[in-house]
Amino acid sequence: MSNPNHGLFADLLQEALRSQQDLSAVERFSRQHEEGEIHTQSRYYKNLIPLSLPKQGEQYGFEVDLDSCTGCKACVTACHVMNGLDELEVWREVGTLVGGSVELPMAQYVTSACHHCLDPECLTGCPVKAYEKDKVTGIVKHLDDQCIGCQYCVLKCPYDVPKYNERIGIVRKCDMCSDRLSSGEAPACVQACPNKAIRITVVNKQKVREDCELDSFLPGAPDPTYTHPTTNYKTQHALPRNLLPADYHVVRPQPSHMPLVFMLVFTQLSVGIYIVQGILGFFSDYQIGSLAWKVNLISGFITGILGIGISTFHLGRPLLAFRAFLGWRTSWMSREIIVFGAYMASGGTFVLLLLIPFNNDVNGWVNSFHMVTIVFGCLGVFCSAMIYHDTPRPYWNFARTGRRFFLTTLGLGISGVFFLRVLSLGFKTSTSNLEILDFPGNYLLPTLMIVGLVKLLDEIGFFFHLRDKRNTIFKKSVHLLLGPLFQIFAARMVCGLLGGVALPLILIMDRGNAQSHGATKFLSFFLVLSFTSFLIAELLERKLFFQAVVPPKMPGGIAE
Repeated sequence: MSNPNHGLFADLLQEALRSQQDLSAVERFSRQHEEGEIHTQSRYYKNLIPLSLPKQGEQYGFEVDLDSCTGCKACVTACHVMNGLDELEVWREVGTLVGGSVELPMAQYVTSACHHCLDPECLTGCPVKAYEKDKVTGIVKHLDDQCIGCQYCVLKCPYDVPKYNERIGIVRKCDMCSDRLSSGEAPACVQACPNKAIRITVVNKQKVREDCELDSFLPGAPDPTYTHPTTNYKTQHALPRNLLPADYHVVRPQPSHMPLVFMLVFTQLSVGIYIVQGILGFFSDYQIGSLAWKVNLISGFITGILGIGISTFHLGRPLLAFRAFLGWRTSWMSREIIVFGAYMASGGTFVLLLLIPFNNDVNGWVNSFHMVTIVFGCLGVFCSAMIYHDTPRPYWNFARTGRRFFLTTLGLGISGVFFLRVLSLGFKTSTSNLEILDFPGNYLLPTLMIVGLVKLLDEIGFFFHLRDKRNTIFKKSVHLLLGPLFQIFAARMVCGLLGGVALPLILIMDRGNAQSHGATKFLSFFLVLSFTSFLIAELLERKLFFQAVVPPKMPGGIAE
């Protein structure tokens, strides 16, 4: 009796044998190359590059035939080898778009590199002018010798194009193999593609802008109106309307940028101390020449210097940081550096004035410098917020970032002044509780508690984005906070509640009994604990500020 499965196995075997006869694009290219059917000379790739330079209103741009791209990554390998990239460094990547229906599923491979945008944000954001856009070809080039490794262009680019190289401390990116193009040779990716899916064409700038306005760039890609990318993705087939990047639902924490965390918090603490000291100047114990006045101003200056000094550890080439003012016309980072430089110069003048005997003439200069320092400090915090607002990351919009930064400035300023008050008076045996809190405490402690509450409620309110029907950028950030970042978020909430709400409330309620029980050491301990907890909470908040953001990018792969 014959086995009924025998025919099925035979059919499967025949199908497997037939499939082995179908070569992949790379295998076909390799066989044709070995048999001499394909030539290696550059003249055989002339039809893949322009034969003339762009005219007025034109520039070079990549053209990708989606119908021909098989995701073989020959372009990725060629780019890597030709440019001598490090092992994990890539300038060209291949992603996947998925969609369609159960009956007709679709997976579309997408190769992408730098889009050599009409309005490159990497160029406008760079504080040292390490980018240039060729006036003839439109190619956006990175000047390695100018780069200081600040990585701001990485935050500015919506396509994740600039790549930071830790080994050499600079950012690098695709330059369309401009040296090869100028010699009439095709770029590495163009020449390596076995299906000729990539070519260089001349694009009309006005048409690029019009296409970007229609959002016809590529499904699943970031908003093209931000930079106006010139890459043209073409296909002869109608793409499903539900195409999404294969990694659309994948979220992972971003780098914490710890030097920037400390820089932001410490500079805001410094500015806050100067602001609160300006308010306290109306009270006798904090007027010009008093011990509290000297302690606060010197501490504010030292804290600011410390924050700015720590920020240099974020740079790949810190010895070249003096160039950072060059991009002041377009870069908020350059503006922040200039403003904080003026802030520290004005604050340093305070320290020098401490050496001069005080009289009415000196007092006038001191008050003027104090106001100027506060103005520069507030402008510096504003520039810090604008640095992140001026990126294609909605999580860092100014309404959210500016509110956080200025509340941190005020909260840390109040808490810091009380901490400094304890250092100068609190541990003296002759000091009373009322002397530590004195008259301004009636207003500053409630203000600190309000700031702490507002910050905590603001962060809790962000979780309402879980109700978003779509998987929005904000909803993804909430999933990060509730997932891999939950322990940090929980610690931030506990420290913020303790230092910004609970302890100030205890001090307010206990103020009436302060003179009767004379528990000066306990009061001093509570004030120190409040400042320490609030400071830790702000450091953790700033760490989450960087890690919970969801950056825009080109479609990624299924395994990413």
